[in-house]
Amino acid sequence: MTMIDVLKSIKKAETTADEKLESSKEEAIQIVADARRKAAEIIQNATDESLTSTITTLNTARDKAGKEAKVVEADGSGAIEAVHASASKSRNDAVQLIIDSLMP
Repeated sequence: MTMIDVLKSIKKAETTADEKLESSKEEAIQIVADARRKAAEIIQNATDESLTSTITTLNTARDKAGKEAKVVEADGSGAIEAVHASASKSRNDAVQLIIDSLMP
C-alpha cells in the first residue's frame, strides 16, 4: 500500500467517523425531543386526571352535604313543630285555667 493509499484510507475513515458522529447527534436530538414530548403528555394526562378526580370528589361531597342538610332540616322542622304544638297546648291549658278560675 502506498502512502497516498494510506492517506486516502485515513481521510475516508475520518469522513465516515464524522458522518457517524453527526448522525449520532441528530439521533440524540430526536431522542431528547421525543422524551420531552412524552413527558409533556404524561404531565398533561396527570393534570387532567387530577382535575377529573377533584371534580368528582367535590361533587360527591356536595351531594352528601346536601343530603345531610335535608336530614337536618327535616329534624329541625319536626322539632319546631313539636315546640309549636307544645306551646299551643300550654296556651290552651292556661286559657282554660284562667276561664275556670273566673267562672265559679
